[in-house]
Amino acid sequence: MADAQSTTPSTENAFDPQVLLGKFKTFVKDTHWVHAAEIEKATKQEAWMVVGAVLGILIPMILMMWGTAIVTDIIGFGYPAYMTIQTLAQKDGEAKTAATKTWLCFWLIAGTFNTFLDTLLFFIPYYDYVKAATFGAMMAPSLNAPTKIYDLLSEHLLSRIPGLLPAKSD
Repeated sequence: MADAQSTTPSTENAFDPQVLLGKFKTFVKDTHWVHAAEIEKATKQEAWMVVGAVLGILIPMILMMWGTAIVTDIIGFGYPAYMTIQTLAQKDGEAKTAATKTWLCFWLIAGTFNTFLDTLLFFIPYYDYVKAATFGAMMAPSLNAPTKIYDLLSEHLLSRIPGLLPAKSD
């Protein structure tokens, strides 16, 4: 029985709070740039507690101040850029045509937000959150939001600008 247990792979749950806390304590203690000994000496507290408290204050502050910018500027560029490259690498076909329209619509809407709306609407309360939610919805493949938003804009706004859209042939 002991042999069976010793050859069985570890079933340690990586998301178990005790396991995560142990890994965090080890990280703080073993990472030279944290200076755990100096922190403990100066505060008379365990270094992992001090580092954890500082991170517990800084991370929410950063997310509250710049969280929407992280979503719209970093993730809002990185993931769509990756998906655009993947789309361009696909073989021609119906799936590529649909994906190409989706990502072209995404870039058109993202450019509109970043070029015009950010300049005109920055003062409106919660504008950044609306923008981040819009970008999040546009990046969710199952929603097909960029195409839907473009179709709405095309029907109600772009079609009223003479010469912008090609004439429909019915």
